[in-house]
Amino acid sequence: MKCADHLAVRTFELCRVDQLAALLSQRQQLDLAIDALGHRAFGNQIDAGPARAACCDLA
Repeated sequence: MKCADHLAVRTFELCRVDQLAALLSQRQQLDLAIDALGHRAFGNQIDAGPARAACCDLA
């Protein structure tokens, strides 16, 4: 999942520690949106199209 991968990379690129809480909150919101919309498939794989849309809605 491109959005989650980007957020994970940003975790390690943070210049300021106080950004970490906001970044983790965005990831949690994305996971909850994907679960709520039922876009998580078998094996915890995520349908990329709806996941991308959910990620963009959170931005």
